[in-house]
Amino acid sequence: MDEAEILTIAVRSDVQNMGIGKSLAEKHILNLNYAGIKFIFLEVSEENKNALSLYNCLGFHVVGRRDGYYAGPNGKRVSALTMKLTIP
Repeated sequence: MDEAEILTIAVRSDVQNMGIGKSLAEKHILNLNYAGIKFIFLEVSEENKNALSLYNCLGFHVVGRRDGYYAGPNGKRVSALTMKLTIP
């Protein structure tokens, strides 16, 4: 198998925006690369701007969209973006 999926990256709110999430993701991607993984997928809310910024910085790009996938605040439905990273 040459594919993997990231389900969750979580950082406590009191230490967010300190590069911890990026460091965790980079180390995980490196480990997946060592294991022979060439493609990594994930899904993220299109409204999660911090996560989107992180994933874009790491080289992920949008390959799909699931309209109304997540239940947002006040019953509003939020779309999920499917993103992919190709490891050279």
